[in-house]
Amino acid sequence: MKRFLIVTAMAMLMVMACPGCSMFQPKDFKVTEQWVRADRATFDLIAPTLILLADADVSNDPDLTGVNGLAMLQLIDAWEVRLQAAENSLISQ
Repeated sequence: MKRFLIVTAMAMLMVMACPGCSMFQPKDFKVTEQWVRADRATFDLIAPTLILLADADVSNDPDLTGVNGLAMLQLIDAWEVRLQAAENSLISQ
């Protein structure tokens, strides 16, 4: 069950945490304050749970799917860095 939750969460994060991924956004997409606030609220709600589920032991990948706790933690870190950059860009405007 833990593995299923991690795989599902990673898939959701990859889609949700990617405003720069043009294949997921309309051509006229602009990061707005409302979008950043919603993304921050989503991050603040989801990230703590995912961190608790994650297992940072890189050798813990018995089915060799490449999905492990370290990958989840790196994905959460990348999401937060991107989110902070979006927040900073709004401040500097």
